[in-house]
Amino acid sequence: MLRRIAFVSILAAGPAFACQRVSSPSPAALARQDRAEQREIVRALAIEAEVIYVGVAVSETQHAERAEFKIDQVIKGAAPVSQTLTFDGPSEYTIGCTAAAEFRNALVEVGKTYLIYAAGGQLLRTGSKDRELPEISWSEEIKLLRRAISSNKLRGRARGE
Repeated sequence: MLRRIAFVSILAAGPAFACQRVSSPSPAALARQDRAEQREIVRALAIEAEVIYVGVAVSETQHAERAEFKIDQVIKGAAPVSQTLTFDGPSEYTIGCTAAAEFRNALVEVGKTYLIYAAGGQLLRTGSKDRELPEISWSEEIKLLRRAISSNKLRGRARGE
């Protein structure tokens, strides 16, 4: 059974709109824009997340307030003391019309492999290895993460951090 743990970002700059039908000269252009937004979210999360791991969901609470993962790989942050870590889920969930709108959600299904973004013991995003279009691919997300983390470290060194 799929349980959802998620994060909602609220934009104070403007009103929220429900999904609606729009005419577009190119549905492909909308898809490209959606993927570009996902890439920007990955870059932002690479900086915001204290830790980023690859792991398998091993348990979750009934109402998806917490999820436990077996950590297989560290992408950012310190290696965990224990191979299994528990994170609190975000308290809000985004329902949107595009993959980018829901990209920061933390969805958990026991037994599946995820990219796990977290800060302060709370999940920021979980990206399943099993994904379909219009979401960017697993390999693209990992490449973007590594580039963003490396670039951020270089900027930090240049500032003397």
